[in-house]
Amino acid sequence: MSDKLEIGVITSLEPSPDEAFTRVRKLGVRTVQVTYPESLDNDIGVAMIKAALDKHGIDLASTICRFDGESYVDTASVRATVGLSPVATRAERLDHVTQVAAFGERLGVKRIQAPLGFVPTDPRSAAYQDLLATARALCHIAAKYRQEFAIETGITPPALLRRFINEVRRPNIHVTLDPANLIIYDNGKPSEAIDALLPFIDSVNCRDAKRPGTPGQLGLEVPLGEGEADVANCLEKIVALCFRGQVTVARLAAGIDSDPAILAAKALVESVLHKS
Repeated sequence: MSDKLEIGVITSLEPSPDEAFTRVRKLGVRTVQVTYPESLDNDIGVAMIKAALDKHGIDLASTICRFDGESYVDTASVRATVGLSPVATRAERLDHVTQVAAFGERLGVKRIQAPLGFVPTDPRSAAYQDLLATARALCHIAAKYRQEFAIETGITPPALLRRFINEVRRPNIHVTLDPANLIIYDNGKPSEAIDALLPFIDSVNCRDAKRPGTPGQLGLEVPLGEGEADVANCLEKIVALCFRGQVTVARLAAGIDSDPAILAAKALVESVLHKS
């Protein structure tokens, strides 16, 4: 396994940074992405996080920004509520991204990730141009706080996302390749997304899913290796293409996010990387 590819996990900082990082170290990893903890966004909270990072030897690779009011019930709900594409909540959510980026800078984090939402298909439309301006604003916020900005694959078809990012024309915009998300939203083959988005991919989320059985519905996240995301092939392909970014075991669905499930997924990922 390449010594440049260290496996990490996504974690919250609850019930406390020390307890969260104790759990992370028991999983045998030292690199984490954390969901933004608003209750710790103060001098005391930042000091607690820094102390826990030092105590456990943890590398905080990225902060994850999520928004109140998002719904993942079905495709229509995602389109209406997720990310920066809904106009009604856009200004408030840009303010929240600024808050998360400022928090990350205090911790020395170099990367922030947030959901962009649906990208309109017509590049001439006002909605597309407005979202383009929003993406540039996101990149500006990240740069102000000395960070890279990343969005996940899934909601937007990879070819459309590539065109959109090319039109953003900002050097600090990146992509987290999430093969499971592409399956959940039924947006093609994850391995083909690598071809479309390789220059922008700086992180891979290793999780799995099955495609939706009904139009308008979302697919189902399942334990790694039991779905249709073909994560092993994606990892082999992207490593062969000299990828040297983050590799994260990401288990988001309730019931498959236990420590034994994460350890099993980590072992599968390690077995693939050992061959690469």
